[in-house]
Amino acid sequence: MAPISTDNCSTSHFRYPLFTSTYSIVLLFGFPLNSVSLWVLVCRNGLRKSVPVIYMANLALSDLLFILSLPFRIIYFATGEWKLGNTLCMIPGTLFAVNIYSSSLFITLISVDRMLAVVYPLRSRQLRTVPMAWVFCAVVWLIIAGLAVPTALNHPENKDETCNVTRCFEKYSEDNWKYGFIILCFTTFFGILVPFCIILGCTVSVVRQLKGYSMATSSCSTELSKNCYHVHGQHKQLSGPLDLLFQHKEYSWQKQM
Repeated sequence: MAPISTDNCSTSHFRYPLFTSTYSIVLLFGFPLNSVSLWVLVCRNGLRKSVPVIYMANLALSDLLFILSLPFRIIYFATGEWKLGNTLCMIPGTLFAVNIYSSSLFITLISVDRMLAVVYPLRSRQLRTVPMAWVFCAVVWLIIAGLAVPTALNHPENKDETCNVTRCFEKYSEDNWKYGFIILCFTTFFGILVPFCIILGCTVSVVRQLKGYSMATSSCSTELSKNCYHVHGQHKQLSGPLDLLFQHKEYSWQKQM
């Protein structure tokens, strides 16, 4: 019987240094940048006046939660085994997996808000309020929490019998892969495809509306120029006889003198 290869057990396998360095770079730049962004949005701009600021603050918070999950991945891929327990394996894996869906949903809210402000500025005033913005954000977080539960249950730690170590973020069982594929299809449809279609529709509506504004402004400018030219022509037509009249009166006055 041929011996079992243990090449994948060593941390010298290319995926371990690759993932460790990649996640470290993302953490190095992502944590301070997202922290500063969140601080500026919350402390400088405030969350009681602007609806877009509320959406962007929640987007920054979502990205920051993703960044905070990276140290656990760095520890695992730097050592090649997991020693922090099942709970700490599921939480970072869940934050990592659902971040893309939370980001797409918050970007969708920003796109819809922009579309309402440009296309329906008066009719959308009741929807574009601070309380309603918080309601929409709460709905998004509830959706994310609903997605997080099955995702977390599908990301447990597992025992690698070949290398005799505990794994996390990889080496899932066949059942985990089947269940994960169903979750992936569901979340991809509702978390990526549907938001993409909404964002695309909002962008097209905004572009069409702005194009209409531009054409209307150009038409008004052209009409104004025509009116000015017409008034100027009438002024020239009237100024000719008036000049002759004034010259005649001046000549008559000089004769009397």
